[in-house]
Amino acid sequence: MIKISYGLVVIIICFQYGCRSFTYSKGGRVETKYMTHYLNDSLQVGAVLYGDMPIAFGSSEKGTSMLKVSHFDREVLRKFHYGKSDKLLFSTIPRDDHNHVIGLIRSPENVRLSDYSTVREGKIFFLLKTIKYKNRDAYEGLVRLDQNRFLSMIHYLSSEDAVGYIETLNTIMLHSATRIKDGEMMAPVFNVLDDSGNFFEEHGYLAPFKLAETRNNYPSEQNLLDQLLATYYSFCGSVDLVKKSSEAAMFFKKEDLDARDLSPASEEILRQTRKKQVVMFNTSHHLPQHAYFVGSLLDSLYKQGFTHLALEAIGDPATVMKTGFVNLDDGFYTKDPVMSNFISKARAIGFKIIDYESESDDREQGQAQNLADQLFKTNRDCRLIVLAGYGHVEETTAPKKMAGHFKDLTGIDPFTIDQTKLMTSFCQNLGAGNKEDVFVYSGKKIQHSTDLLLWNNINMDNKPINFPFTSAIKDITIDVPDLSAERDSLATFLIYNQENFLLDSTVIPVFVKIIPAKKETYQIKLEKGKYLVQCLGEYKRLLYKRELVVN
Repeated sequence: MIKISYGLVVIIICFQYGCRSFTYSKGGRVETKYMTHYLNDSLQVGAVLYGDMPIAFGSSEKGTSMLKVSHFDREVLRKFHYGKSDKLLFSTIPRDDHNHVIGLIRSPENVRLSDYSTVREGKIFFLLKTIKYKNRDAYEGLVRLDQNRFLSMIHYLSSEDAVGYIETLNTIMLHSATRIKDGEMMAPVFNVLDDSGNFFEEHGYLAPFKLAETRNNYPSEQNLLDQLLATYYSFCGSVDLVKKSSEAAMFFKKEDLDARDLSPASEEILRQTRKKQVVMFNTSHHLPQHAYFVGSLLDSLYKQGFTHLALEAIGDPATVMKTGFVNLDDGFYTKDPVMSNFISKARAIGFKIIDYESESDDREQGQAQNLADQLFKTNRDCRLIVLAGYGHVEETTAPKKMAGHFKDLTGIDPFTIDQTKLMTSFCQNLGAGNKEDVFVYSGKKIQHSTDLLLWNNINMDNKPINFPFTSAIKDITIDVPDLSAERDSLATFLIYNQENFLLDSTVIPVFVKIIPAKKETYQIKLEKGKYLVQCLGEYKRLLYKRELVVN
């Protein structure tokens, strides 16, 4: 009997395999969005695979033994001259032994470039090598990471299945090569801004409910996520969810206001604006009641002689000025039906709508410059209403905001009105008979840097849709049938101006509400007119529609 010592076995194995390490490199993680993305922060390398490719890899905690994947992987690696200086990243967990991908970082010393051909698509290319081994076809794609490293992906499958499957490797190599060329190899796969927009395109006003389900995808962007959720929830009137998300994202102090410091706002504002040339209101983007209040003053302001309305929220106002209504392409915050109705109301009254947003490094100065350039260089005497976001209307000097820059540029001192500073405040001693819902705060406890500080306590559930004349408001009952047969738990309930919808199906609805997909009756306040009622499920599938005539 021949005896071979354990030490001799180790020597033989090391000689045969060159003491290669068959352990995955530490630091790997996976993000899946349409496709599977392998990212390794410590090695600064990333690769793209198909979305249905589960992979084994070394996590941040510890490496994972190569013994957990097939023996054939090691054979294929040896055929491609896998060396000691190469680093194993991942391998797919195969559903069979015939279709498999291995990812690694390769050193140039282990790669003979003359064995590879070039695969090119436009300006993107990778190197390709093909071998046959035990009734399998194996392909290796290479993309240079830097002078000392290649990203390698080896794809092997049975020869009888190989016809057409080379496209699999081509696709994932080109995706990976594109991210490397664009300097985005390590860019986060999940981008909460982009993803929220994609959800809106796919699901319409159900978007925040879909976005909330993916919260774990954005561990470092939770604050921004909550801000976006608050805004999207506000678009569909989900007041409780707006409050929950906004409180998580924003840290405005909750003030207990004294009723003795509060007086009705509308009358006081209109008294002071009679002789003003420029009036600047602000708004919180997730609180529709701010735009609603300004909208309730538009008729009176127009009668006082104001002719132009400047909006931070709108893109190009040319379409609105032509059609009289807002569509989905006109801006982000204009997707809010209340904001859209506000703009349509202003246009119908006779206001000329202008935009003034700036993308300059100094946004505050850029906004002020845009306002000055559009109006006061050509028409010094025009009178202007501005609806801005948050602190842009503050008349501070350090730092100087848009309102301050505007005064410097034009010599016109704008009349500034803040609705956001007290947006989380409350008043416990407001009289039971009070019928006001927006107040001027005149107390000394809360400091501010605008001409007026408002507490806007409007409850939108009690307000009619749009901005109708009181005599035109009708209480309407709408019966929605059971929609649960479509397997949707929630549906979007929308009301459109029918005439506008027939002209442009991307028009913003006059009303949106998220409802349970069951039989229900809803009471709403509408002005006279013809409307289209729709209920949409996931992916904007039409679940129900009807025409509605309010006489």
